[in-house]
Amino acid sequence: MRELIHVVVTRTFRYHHEPFTSHEVEALVAKVEAVKEVKNPRHYAATAAWHYLVERRRRHARALRRAVQVERRLAEAKQEEGLQRSYERARGELAELVDTLRAEGVTQAQECQLGLLLAVYIHGYSLAQAEEIYPKTSRDTRYQWKRRGLKLVAPHASEELRRFLQEGGMGNRIKPVV
Repeated sequence: MRELIHVVVTRTFRYHHEPFTSHEVEALVAKVEAVKEVKNPRHYAATAAWHYLVERRRRHARALRRAVQVERRLAEAKQEEGLQRSYERARGELAELVDTLRAEGVTQAQECQLGLLLAVYIHGYSLAQAEEIYPKTSRDTRYQWKRRGLKLVAPHASEELRRFLQEGGMGNRIKPVV
């Protein structure tokens, strides 16, 4: 009886072109022998072997999915880290550029525009939150100041800074420096 079950399990593995070890075969044979009341032990052995193969494939697929997820997360973290460094350089460049423009001399309106740029792109304020800094200005005025400040800075900006400004600055990616 044991040899018959052994043959059935082995044939099931071979029929499905699955590699197997003698340890796996012996474990399945022992499992089938442990079940006493089976009308057709040959059929039960083939079914048990098939279920074992299906579960093994599922485990393998789960492990592959986990490995792919880990690789994807690592790649995203690495990309995010690179983006963080790029944003930090752009923020530093923007601060230096604003200081340079202020040193060269700007009008009072341009000073407000540059101040709004610093608040939005370096300190992380939204235009609505910038109302705290400029309380007697309308939303449209703040938006206009931002656009004019960008036009004032754009001719002097590097490609990295331009990309940073086009993407909307920090967005949700970078925590503001306080």
